[in-house]
Amino acid sequence: MPRARILVVDDEQPFRDVLCGVLEKHGHKVTGVEAAEEALDLLGKRAFDLAVCDLRLPGMTGLDFLRQSREAAPDLRFIMITAYGDIETAVEAMKLGAVDYLTKPFLFDDIVLRIERLLEHVALEESHAALQDELAERYEPRGLVGRSAAIQHVVDLIRRVAPTNSNVLIIGESGTGKEVVARAIHRMSERHERRLVTINCAALPDTLLESELFGHTKGAFTGALRSKEGLFQAADGGTLFLDEIGAMPGALQSKILRAVESKEIVPIGTTASVRADVRILAATSTDLAEASQDGRFMDALYYRLNVFEIRMPPLRERRADIPLLVEHFVRRLSQELKKHVARVSQEAMAALVGHSWPGNVRELENAIERAMILTDGEQIEADSLPLRLKRVPPGPAGRALDLRHVLRRAEREHIAAVLALTEQDKVQAAKMLGISLSSLYRKLEEPDGDGKGSEREEGADEIGAAEA
Repeated sequence: MPRARILVVDDEQPFRDVLCGVLEKHGHKVTGVEAAEEALDLLGKRAFDLAVCDLRLPGMTGLDFLRQSREAAPDLRFIMITAYGDIETAVEAMKLGAVDYLTKPFLFDDIVLRIERLLEHVALEESHAALQDELAERYEPRGLVGRSAAIQHVVDLIRRVAPTNSNVLIIGESGTGKEVVARAIHRMSERHERRLVTINCAALPDTLLESELFGHTKGAFTGALRSKEGLFQAADGGTLFLDEIGAMPGALQSKILRAVESKEIVPIGTTASVRADVRILAATSTDLAEASQDGRFMDALYYRLNVFEIRMPPLRERRADIPLLVEHFVRRLSQELKKHVARVSQEAMAALVGHSWPGNVRELENAIERAMILTDGEQIEADSLPLRLKRVPPGPAGRALDLRHVLRRAEREHIAAVLALTEQDKVQAAKMLGISLSSLYRKLEEPDGDGKGSEREEGADEIGAAEA
């Protein structure tokens, strides 16, 4: 039987002690308390899988505890204990999310059996969720967090190119997530069962980079004590991701071109070619088109790599995604740092959305990690953010810090971008936004979060400019 962390809440000590003892004998880790207030305090400090709670408690009732626990422990499952006269209240508890209830008196074997069935059901749900995640990893671009038109356009391009064998050039500023795109393409491709091999071309000196890519034979150069397989060979049948391809030295570019065209490489120290069937994904933060025009990058290699181009937008072009990214990082870092941070204050979120983010998503992630380390409670405050983020955004101070105002502005920018993408086709735009056509028209007309008429006019001007 699966084991669980169980919280027992009952004000009758003899009954509570016996129930805790029975559950512990069946291998569960059990904590017993007599009051809902004490139990609620514990939820902010420890994780529990299940709460067995009496409906009638001194002070806060079991029903109130169930309601208030949802913020601190939204996934906590409840089994309610009730007397015969409280059946209606027990039914109300079920409507609020309790999974079961028992009426006193009951056999302890009965509650043990119910808990066993519940845990088996939970294990089955988790197994199903894991399978869904596995399928999502295979068929959806994992890691690309956001609903903005810019990022959804990237997702659409990934879905289209992934099943092919075409080479892809991923362009974008540093920190925008180009490697995330490469991993998504590989995961969704027919080569996903073989390796994805990555190398940063800017991180190694020329001689070492050539050896890493093509391999070498024993004695090929001083220090080559044994033969070494190159990354092209290691990625045979799979995908090779060449990050910062713009830093590739000119002497190596012609060798890369030959490998791309012939799917063969020649290790250092030999003239014998080796078959290497790899799909090339390349990424750069420099302008390769300009570099090819002034001779810093081979024209032929540029066009071989740029069969299909994906541009990762900088974070400042998709501010509507910042709250989603923040939520994603807070959730992930809470697990990694073993903290119980659940939200970001309004002032902190306004500062995050209002920042220009020259370092893009990587800079945002670092800022959230710093804030998480400095946060002792459940909420990230503005004081925990880096100093450069604490400047009040332009405009009246109160309104600039109002989260509704900031998010509404980001939403308007997002809607304007979608309308531009669909050439002002509002029906298509509504579909892309995942809302009804009437909702789109309402959003085009509604004011900012503060409800001021001037904001209505400002919003209408911005949307109108996008439609012009």
